[in-house]
Amino acid sequence: LIAFVLYAAIGLSAARRFGTATAPDILANFEQTDPPLFHALGAAYAAGLVLGVPLMLFPARRSLSLLLCSARLSHEHPSSPVLAAMAAGLLVLAFLLAAASK
Repeated sequence: LIAFVLYAAIGLSAARRFGTATAPDILANFEQTDPPLFHALGAAYAAGLVLGVPLMLFPARRSLSLLLCSARLSHEHPSSPVLAAMAAGLLVLAFLLAAASK
């Protein structure tokens, strides 16, 4: 609900400010009209992406470790190198999928 309200508020304010010239990526509208705001919004967007990685990576790593290691290890947890390898593998997979989608 919070995300919806934020997205709606930003979308409506961009539509109000730029009218029919509103681009699908509203940051593109600010690039020419207000460069400092454009860079601030870009930095905030990048920070949100960087801070969101652990929120997705750790549950994915936990699910993968349970899927791959639970049958062999019963109640033992995988070692730190195994968890680090899983995290690195998930990051590489994410980057490869992102590159392939371009």
